[in-house]
Amino acid sequence: MRSVEGSLCGRDRQSVYGVLARPQLFRNLAKGFLAGRPDGHVINVGCGLSHYFQWLDNGQATMTDADLEEALNTW
Repeated sequence: MRSVEGSLCGRDRQSVYGVLARPQLFRNLAKGFLAGRPDGHVINVGCGLSHYFQWLDNGQATMTDADLEEALNTW
């Protein structure tokens, strides 16, 4: 199996778009959800190193990040 080199990702427009679009989509969906349910519970499955609560914290909501143990232990 061939390893993926990080420097190649910048040349792959679809990968770059995916990396940039996912956080924006998640934030927009979560903000919409919390607009109707300010005390809602948002669960970010496959969170990796993301920390979306900085954009979503309204003083009432709860956020749970979930991922594989290996990803969570990098914090």
